[in-house]
Amino acid sequence: MRTARLMSCVMRTKSVAAVVVMVLTLGGVGVAGFGVRLLLAQEKPATLTPAGDLKVKKEHPRIWLTDEVMGRLKQDPTAAARIGNQQISEALRYQLTKDRAIAQELIADALAWRAFGKPGSPLEEERQVVARCVASDNYRWSESWPIIVYDWCYDQWTEVQKKEFIEHWNWLVEAFNKKSWGGVGQPVSNYYSGYLRNSALYGLATFGDNPRAREFYDHARVTRWQGSSLPFFSRGRGRGGANGEGSEYDTAVYYYVDAINGVRTATGEEWYKDTNFFRENIYWMIYLTTPAPTQGRDPQKARFYQQVSFNDYEHGAFPPAARYRGVVAGITRWFEGERAAEYANGWLGRIGRSERRLTITEVLYGEGPFGKVRPPTDLPLAYYAPGLDFAIARSSWDDACTMLAFENGRSHGGHGHRAAGTFQMWRKGCWLTKESTGYSTTFNGPNGPVSSAAHESHNGLLVNGQGEAYAHHLDKRPECTMRLEDHPEYFYNAVDTTKEYLNSIKRGDRQYPNFALDRMVREYVFLRPDTLIILDRMDTPNAQDKKTFLIHLQRKPEVRPAGKDKGLTEVNGDQKLTLWTLYPEEVSYTVTGEGEGTKLSEEWKQWRVDITQSGTTESCFLHVLVGSDAADQDLPKCESLQGDDKLGVKLLFKDHAATIDFSRGEKALGGHITVERGGKKSVDHDLYDKVQGIRVDADGVHWEPQGPGTGKP
Repeated sequence: MRTARLMSCVMRTKSVAAVVVMVLTLGGVGVAGFGVRLLLAQEKPATLTPAGDLKVKKEHPRIWLTDEVMGRLKQDPTAAARIGNQQISEALRYQLTKDRAIAQELIADALAWRAFGKPGSPLEEERQVVARCVASDNYRWSESWPIIVYDWCYDQWTEVQKKEFIEHWNWLVEAFNKKSWGGVGQPVSNYYSGYLRNSALYGLATFGDNPRAREFYDHARVTRWQGSSLPFFSRGRGRGGANGEGSEYDTAVYYYVDAINGVRTATGEEWYKDTNFFRENIYWMIYLTTPAPTQGRDPQKARFYQQVSFNDYEHGAFPPAARYRGVVAGITRWFEGERAAEYANGWLGRIGRSERRLTITEVLYGEGPFGKVRPPTDLPLAYYAPGLDFAIARSSWDDACTMLAFENGRSHGGHGHRAAGTFQMWRKGCWLTKESTGYSTTFNGPNGPVSSAAHESHNGLLVNGQGEAYAHHLDKRPECTMRLEDHPEYFYNAVDTTKEYLNSIKRGDRQYPNFALDRMVREYVFLRPDTLIILDRMDTPNAQDKKTFLIHLQRKPEVRPAGKDKGLTEVNGDQKLTLWTLYPEEVSYTVTGEGEGTKLSEEWKQWRVDITQSGTTESCFLHVLVGSDAADQDLPKCESLQGDDKLGVKLLFKDHAATIDFSRGEKALGGHITVERGGKKSVDHDLYDKVQGIRVDADGVHWEPQGPGTGKP
């Protein structure tokens, strides 16, 4: 039988020697390439409550399998083969066939399993490496299969085998529970959730045989779940349902699904009811998904639903929404009878299935949709995850709409990118502009190589060629959103990223002293349906500082370098992005093929445009971006409005006009918006001067009323 793929510590080094060297270098504090330590949830410590009289099911199997599940699986001869983990697949086959040979082979494999090294290698060697390591991919990624073999093949274990297994795993689980990387206080980490799952399921599987079983269960339930996860979900950076590690690792929310479902079948406890996070996570996934199947790099290939990419992602430039299907399917059944489940059923029905093998939850409990389907058309057109500081807005719920994603704050996970204050834009199945997605990927820049994690790989701002600092504050990050408003006619978003640029940190032999900067504020007005206005306020003490507006494009743009019409045009498939630089008058445009002359696959080869100005301490950029069909020549007319106390734009469309006047001056923020249709003003008020509240409950997503004086009832 094929044993589980063995992985080394964190950095995927392929030898025990390399692991040990890395461990000695890092000292268990951080990992090269991962940035600074994962952030602690910024809330008051939770009151830890012992689990009380724990009532664990006496018979085995306890974890995940019930009489109802087994009855259904016995009618499906392909069920076991569809599970992605081979050992759990075989353990289910034992449950269905009671073939003792299958169980005996699995038990031998479980006893031989090692977090490092070859199966069956000496335990003393294993323990020496575990004691020194930062973390273990194999322990986290193994889907706890040795634990499941103990539970599902329980009647085939001898007492001697049980004793051997428990002695080693007691040591192993304790060792990883004490690790700082993935430890208590790092709930965003995929290591943390994997360790939580293992500790909970191991305690339940060995309960009655293992005098320490309750200790391990309580570590998961009390120390991690109550003491670290719940504050993170409810009052910390998890608010809004976004775990926060990004496109590659946010699927690790599934580790929680594994743990919660196992606890539910073994004890009847329902952890998910302790928090609103999982209900919010359903909506986060819905909003993060493209409104329609979307073109990748090759317009000739089939389109598919995608997720807005953020932070590390290594499987291409376009994360498929179906990759998250197992997470959503696992959560949906918890909310049966609620609107959240009905919306999730609609999402599951739309996005299709990926080519991957199924998660355990999908095989055991179903792939969905489950019951009633509700289309998202009665949901608000925008969503905001305040913990992650990430907003998404669209013009409608039609396939042909325009969608904007605003990464206001920097992500707080070890796989985070320096992307605060950046945006991405989608229309009718095509990306008009998106970040240059990658995982330790290197792109061309106008001045040399650029990492995919650097600010330069996102639609942000540079001062003298530098973006955000490598790290800002080791313990916490600022919340960058200053103002936020969702109005039927527009979406307004103001972001202050000044602190993300100001930092001095030494990493290895390199110093990152970021420049003097007085202010870095970006204001967006998404004028529905297709127009984005961006005002950037970039104040520096030196008039000669160069300020740069960055935009990344799928196709090489046509640049209009001078005159009132200066800007660029990009055609991607059947869609077009037209950008105007309305202010300042004098700028330069530098176009760089990020993948030209490299060995990067075509999927990663975007075009980067640097729009640069210099010459004044108080500097602004004013840009207008319009999405349209590629053949559409009837674009709005843009007129710059300038005065001592304002800087704005007047837009003339076919059937209406809009004026946005941004306030101007030291520390100025906000402004006034007017929309006129048929000679009547449908909008005529100041932009909202606070962050509009948002909440999620059993009835859906709700933006809070903004109060008097905002122009809205």
